Amino acid sequence: MGDRSEDGVESGLSQAIRLALSSDGGPAEKILACQAALRDHPAGEGEGALLALVLNTLGEELLHDRISRQDTAFRLKTLMRQLTGREPLRLTGEAAAMDVLLARALGAMSKRAARGIFDGAHYLARYPDIAAARVDPLAHFIAGGGAEGRYPADLAQVLPGAMRNLPRDLAALGQADPAYPETLSPALRDEAMAVLHRARPRVSVILPSYNRARLLPHAVLSALLQSWPAHEVLVVDDGSTDGSADLLEARFAAPIETGQLRVIRSQNRGVSAARNLGLAAASGDVIAYLDSDNRWEPDHLLYALSGLISGGADCAYTAVARHDLEGGWSDILFRPFDAQALREENFIDLNGFVHRRGLHDRLGGFDEALTRLVDWDLVLRYTAAAPPVAVPVITTIYALAERGIGNLSFTVGLEPNLARIRQKHGIG
Repeated sequence: MGDRSEDGVESGLSQAIRLALSSDGGPAEKILACQAALRDHPAGEGEGALLALVLNTLGEELLHDRISRQDTAFRLKTLMRQLTGREPLRLTGEAAAMDVLLARALGAMSKRAARGIFDGAHYLARYPDIAAARVDPLAHFIAGGGAEGRYPADLAQVLPGAMRNLPRDLAALGQADPAYPETLSPALRDEAMAVLHRARPRVSVILPSYNRARLLPHAVLSALLQSWPAHEVLVVDDGSTDGSADLLEARFAAPIETGQLRVIRSQNRGVSAARNLGLAAASGDVIAYLDSDNRWEPDHLLYALSGLISGGADCAYTAVARHDLEGGWSDILFRPFDAQALREENFIDLNGFVHRRGLHDRLGGFDEALTRLVDWDLVLRYTAAAPPVAVPVITTIYALAERGIGNLSFTVGLEPNLARIRQKHGIG
């Protein structure tokens, strides 16, 4: 850090910064300690720039710590709601009393009649302790299993929709409530992966960025670490002045060398022009979008693409978890597709949206006259002829904050863009 004088003695500022960075405090405490060191020890030549880099790195760590904390808390709450809606291992309350009555009724029936109601195979699969004991499942249920609240059959199959199970296959996924990928069954994930191995889609990810050095590396990393790898991640640097492009080229030299990551530098022309530049350079047959203030779950492309392909559609979308870091609220942006509802308000976030390249070739890219609501305009055009596939899997994390992130919703006016959208699409 220009940290030693000609006689090899460490400068006062360098020593203070080293101590601040090696402390046990979090990023916020380290930033304060570095700022105090700068006040107490004036920076020498070169030290000021290096200290600015240190503070920027700590600021990046602090911002992502805030995002991770809020996302983790919301994820836990969501998972708990889902778990309370799933089938318990044993029936309770009035359902348990009905189980006892059923056991008595089965005991009075012939074995042939009883086996027409009782599902022995399901019983053994659901209760490994009974299977290990090698007892007759029907006899066990009659003797005591009913009183213990054990399930006599797969109730979700007896009366579909009565039990709030998580989906077991891709066909059932579209009817489910939004869920995090880790709650879905391994069999469903395997089925999704098999769909992609058969189709072998080549995906181009378009990622525009302007002065987002603190956020951009995390977004890029989430795009590179997908369980179904992107063919290419195209980062379009829209004339940034904070060294974003240089930072990426230093941190991601390996994927840049292989061609999986490309950094495209351009003059500052706005987000729509940046995305169009990325679309012009894309070589994939499917396009996905990621913004620098978002990140993907590792299975985002897996579920978005398997929904697109298995549904035989031109486009698809997943659910997005939104976190307002300053307002302290979180929610899930998702609803089944409804063309009229989409005209009233956008519920399809571009970061969860994927489409075939042919849509862009036929309908064009982003409206460069728009500076906000650009995703709504594109989605309205791309879904006008045929509905997209709605994939209720939460695969995108979106953080909002006026300070620290400066999302477009805070920095760009709404009304002129809303008026243009309404005029273009005949929305009253």
